[in-house]
Amino acid sequence: MRRDDELIRQYMFEMEDSPEWVVWFMPDEGNEEEEAKYYHLRLLADEGFLQETGPNGCNFRITNAGHDFIGMMRDEGLWKQMKIRASTVVPRYGLRLLFEVGNAIVRNRLTELGVPLN
Repeated sequence: MRRDDELIRQYMFEMEDSPEWVVWFMPDEGNEEEEAKYYHLRLLADEGFLQETGPNGCNFRITNAGHDFIGMMRDEGLWKQMKIRASTVVPRYGLRLLFEVGNAIVRNRLTELGVPLN
């Protein structure tokens, strides 16, 4: 299965919009759409944007880094720039690289505004 950045973005928005701070998700066996969602949630957990909790897993919460990532994803222009810049380095970039590219763009914008950064 290939990672789909737009699905990742959609699922992160869904989690943020949930009234619950821990979201339970267990795919129905054989349901390809649900299995794809679970796969993408696990990828986000692998990178620390979500934390899978509970004795049997399937409970996900957004981490602080995940909230930062969502903040960058919400800006449509920034989201497009992140994907374009990451893909110029490597065609199948990772989520961590995408996040770091977003951070670099934001830091550059702050520097241009005269905000001193270390």
